[in-house]
Amino acid sequence: MIKKQKILLFLLIIGLTSFLFVFEIYGWRWPDNSWKAITSCDNRITNCDSRLGRWWNPNYWYINSNSGQIWCVNHPFPPSPPAPPPPPPPVPPTASSLSIIKGDYCSIPSHTFSWTYSDGDGHAQSRFRLQIDNNSNFSSPSVSRDYTGRSNPSPTTNNQNILVSTSPDSPGSDRLAYNTTYYWRVSVWDSTGASSGWVSGSSFTTPKHRYPTIDFSWAPNEPSANENIQFTDQSTVYGGSSKSSWLWTFPDGTPANSDVQIPIVRFISAGVKNITLKVTDSDGYSCSKSSNNNVIIGEGLPGWEEITPF
Repeated sequence: MIKKQKILLFLLIIGLTSFLFVFEIYGWRWPDNSWKAITSCDNRITNCDSRLGRWWNPNYWYINSNSGQIWCVNHPFPPSPPAPPPPPPPVPPTASSLSIIKGDYCSIPSHTFSWTYSDGDGHAQSRFRLQIDNNSNFSSPSVSRDYTGRSNPSPTTNNQNILVSTSPDSPGSDRLAYNTTYYWRVSVWDSTGASSGWVSGSSFTTPKHRYPTIDFSWAPNEPSANENIQFTDQSTVYGGSSKSSWLWTFPDGTPANSDVQIPIVRFISAGVKNITLKVTDSDGYSCSKSSNNNVIIGEGLPGWEEITPF
C-alpha cells in the first residue's frame, strides 16, 4: 500500500512539474511583437524576483524594443506607454475676397474675376476651378475653367479674364453674352489634395448691348490754317439705341469744343491736331476716340493785295 502511494505521489509530482513547465513556456501570449528575449546578461538584469531566486536566464527576461522596458516571464507585463496623439487634421484651403472688375467695353469687352487663395498649413496651391453660368444651379456653365499643376504660394491672388461676345445671340463657349445675369463660383486645392469646396461670388449683369463704335471724318482732307473744316460723326450705336450726345475737342480750334453732330471748325495755326470725339447713346453708354494726330493743318496760301499800275 505504501509503495503504491509513493508511486502515485511520484507521478503527481512529475505531472505537476510538466504542467508548470508548459504553462511557463507556452501558456502566456505577448501583448505585441515588440518584446524580445535578452540573450546576454548585463547591468539591466538583477534578478527576476528575490523570492523566486531566479537570476538572468533567456527563458525569463525580455525587453521591449520600443520602450526599453524590462520584463520577467513570471511577472505581469509593464503597462504599455500611452499612444502618441494623432496628428491634427489638415486645414483645408480657402478662397476669399472674390471680386469682379468690369473691363473697358469701348475696346475689349470683358470682366476680370479675382480671388485670394490661402492655406492655414502653408501648402501651395495646386489647382483651381472657375465656373460662370446664367443658372444659379450651374447646370450648364457658359464658362468652366480647370487649371491643374499650379504651384502658387499661400496666399496668392488668382485672376481670370473672360471676354464678352460681340455676337450676343451666340456667345459660344468660354464667353459671356450681353444683357444676361450670371452667377459664378470658384474652388481651390492645396498640394495635399484638400479642397475648399465651391465658394460663390456675387451675381452680376452684363450691359444691355455693345457700346458705341466711334468714327468720324473731315473735309477738306488737307485743310489749311484759318480755313473752315467740317467734321462729321460716323459712329455706330447698337441694341436699338440712338445717339443722344456728342462732345468734340479741337486743340487750338475755334471753337475749342462742340456738342453738335457735325461741327464747323477753323484752326488758327498750322500743324498736327489731335481731335477727340465722345458719343453717348440713348442707354447711357459712351465711348470716345482720338484722331491720333491724323488731322494735319497746312500753312495756307500767302495773302495778296491788288495794286494800281503806275
